[in-house]
Amino acid sequence: MQQLLLPFYAPIFPAPERAVLTLLNAALVVAEQSLRDAHPQLDGCSGLQQHAPVVVATARLIVGRCAELQTLIELYDAAVDEITRGDDTIPF
Repeated sequence: MQQLLLPFYAPIFPAPERAVLTLLNAALVVAEQSLRDAHPQLDGCSGLQQHAPVVVATARLIVGRCAELQTLIELYDAAVDEITRGDDTIPF
């Protein structure tokens, strides 16, 4: 018996990419927290250098990029909110 694919209804939201960006933001938060836990010296705490300087320097760069990406995601969200404000039409 041949199976036919029936159309599947799903609402089309104005910015479906926001769900993926929310996941990215959550991953960035976890990555930053894990790097800060692994390398307490990133927060300026003086302590024994447990890892090679290259590891700490790279971790510091990654933490910085996480913060930059989080800022960009916030800016994107604000821009999408601005253009979709009051747009509660059903797209069909």
